[in-house]
Amino acid sequence: MITMPKRRKKKRQRKQRPPFEIQPNKTDLPVTDRKRLYTLLYKGQYGEICKSILEVMYYFQQCNFRTINQEGLHRIDQIVSAIMAVLSDPDFQFPNEYIPMMISRAHLFANMVAMSSYQDTDDILNQVIRQRDNYFKILFLYGVKNMAKIDAKVLFDHDPRLASLWHFTYPLATIGCVLPHYQANMRLHYQEMDHRYRPFDQRVTLPYFYSTYFAGEDRTDRRVKELVNAGCREFLQKQEINIVNKPDRHSIAIVTSKWSPHTAVYKSCFPYLDRFRPNYKLTLLHTGPYAVPEHAKVYFDTIHKMQFTLDAKGVHELPLSLVTENDFQLIYYPDIGMTDESVWLSNLRLAPIQVTSYGHPVSTFGSEIDYFVVGEETEKIDDLDKNYSETPIVLPGLGCTPVWPTFERKYPKQKSDKVVVNCVWGPDKYNYTMIRTLQELHRRCPDIHFAIFASRGVHRYNAFIPFANEIAHQVGDFATLHADKEYLEYMEEAEYADFALNSWPFGGYNTVVEALYLGKPVVTLEGDRFYNLAASALLRRVGLEELIAHTGSEFLDITTRMTNDAAYRMDVTARLLAVDIRKAIFDTDEPDYFEAAMEYIIENHETIDRTKPIFARELV
Repeated sequence: MITMPKRRKKKRQRKQRPPFEIQPNKTDLPVTDRKRLYTLLYKGQYGEICKSILEVMYYFQQCNFRTINQEGLHRIDQIVSAIMAVLSDPDFQFPNEYIPMMISRAHLFANMVAMSSYQDTDDILNQVIRQRDNYFKILFLYGVKNMAKIDAKVLFDHDPRLASLWHFTYPLATIGCVLPHYQANMRLHYQEMDHRYRPFDQRVTLPYFYSTYFAGEDRTDRRVKELVNAGCREFLQKQEINIVNKPDRHSIAIVTSKWSPHTAVYKSCFPYLDRFRPNYKLTLLHTGPYAVPEHAKVYFDTIHKMQFTLDAKGVHELPLSLVTENDFQLIYYPDIGMTDESVWLSNLRLAPIQVTSYGHPVSTFGSEIDYFVVGEETEKIDDLDKNYSETPIVLPGLGCTPVWPTFERKYPKQKSDKVVVNCVWGPDKYNYTMIRTLQELHRRCPDIHFAIFASRGVHRYNAFIPFANEIAHQVGDFATLHADKEYLEYMEEAEYADFALNSWPFGGYNTVVEALYLGKPVVTLEGDRFYNLAASALLRRVGLEELIAHTGSEFLDITTRMTNDAAYRMDVTARLLAVDIRKAIFDTDEPDYFEAAMEYIIENHETIDRTKPIFARELV
């Protein structure tokens, strides 16, 4: 009997090492085996190559780095150069089954490149552009960080569905837009959004957010949201969903993932929504992948977890069977766009009356929402028809009442001889316009130092190191970046500052409330929508209208005076500290008007003229 030698048999059975080998210790970066990679390329085993690339990108999604040493940089360079070598081969193609996955994770590769010595994909992209059969590689390589420009219309002409997936992932690689071409690219991306865009899968929150942050100034965000909503409804209509609603006058559902005291949504709307508690049966439709907060479990009568999950066919499915038969008289969305599920649900008619508010302070522009709760002090009343597709319910005051902070002030002594200015802006509020503003302020005020608080969201997709490098390169000599502080740590550090700056064009609300609570004056630039009007309203409440700028030059002048004129700064701070902040901002009668407005629409929804705003002041 002839047998195969044991050694050769063992060799055949031995599993081949992947081109990019993930190490047992996750802090050790993957090791690149170029010989194995080029063997697979030579043999045309492109699926194996894509599988390994996806594995290494998944590693970088799960393991977020704060710093990289020289050995780490060397390993990243090896990974990036090897992948680029494969992509540059004109014969290499993504097998069909890998195309959506590769495009969906393109932002991870973009940040791997940004962490490496290569910095960007422009050179390889320009090379691939000249190849034939290059469409899928272009969708993988072309993103917001590129200087190269490709007409998006051409991409949609070729394949609208895959181009829609590319359009979704295009902005993901960056935190804010702190370089000039990032900002220009992002604005153009949404201003020229193709009419053929449709959600590729369940993910829809990104255009909801980014269109407002980066294209809201020219109101492009309205068209973007209309396209997203239209795509959601088009898909839902094909599902032939049968909703049976038998409304109970005393049954209300609240849709959010943010029913927890530490969230901005909860802080801004709880005093209103708590008015439902005594007289209504409350159901929480908890959206998104996160666990239901303990606080919510003891507050609501019923809780349904509304989360997309993969079905047997690998399709993301929302458990609509939990709500297709319901008794809701009214559904209230404290926010729409914080989770994918909230956007999809808002495009269904689950209850006769559907309401949203300032939890994420922008109109849905075309969903199934009937009313939007706004404030007299935080809106340009004459612009309501431009700013909202829903019927505005106008409350006296701010349109949201914050919750008293859980942080107890410590009144520390200053620990710097510089004038410290807080910039608590959130990851996506950092843009090149604000970076240029900080640079100009430092030119005018050599003693200024900026405390930049970027929430832990800056660590998503391994974008932190490129973001930190970009910040350091532009303002590093006169700024400190805080990126890992939880709420109490942030508040403690923020109390050391002299005053704060609001962001533009998407300003803050809760961050401004927190600054005023800490006794820190805030300089703001006033706009014409809630998100850049709220800070102005709060400053008027505490008697500091002089800190409201109406032009960019005024913003610079006010901040310069606050920095260079110590006596003026101390006077402004003293006047703020003399205000009864609880009475001015926190303890108001606005929840009374909210309750009256909700009772009014429940009783009169069928006969209300919804072409005009409803003024709650007239109902009490």
